[in-house]
Amino acid sequence: TIERGETPEEAAKREIKEELGIEVDKLELVQKRKIGRFQRYEVWVFESECKEVPVVLNKEIRNVKWVSPEDALKFNLVPFLRKELESLGAI
Repeated sequence: TIERGETPEEAAKREIKEELGIEVDKLELVQKRKIGRFQRYEVWVFESECKEVPVVLNKEIRNVKWVSPEDALKFNLVPFLRKELESLGAI
């Protein structure tokens, strides 16, 4: 969620830090679009380079594995995530 006074990029960096314990310096906007019923939600997709770093596990994250977009196909992805990755040309 983007907080008041925060840019989408600042929100993404904050969420990555909060959820994964990773500090990201630079993000590049890949895509922005509206989704959901009546197109009421706005999704901002960013890309960043990141070396494989340890992720801080917490109550929301039980396990993490870094994989290439191609290897992501081997996982049982929810249809929405698979569709989003395909639309971005990631897989």
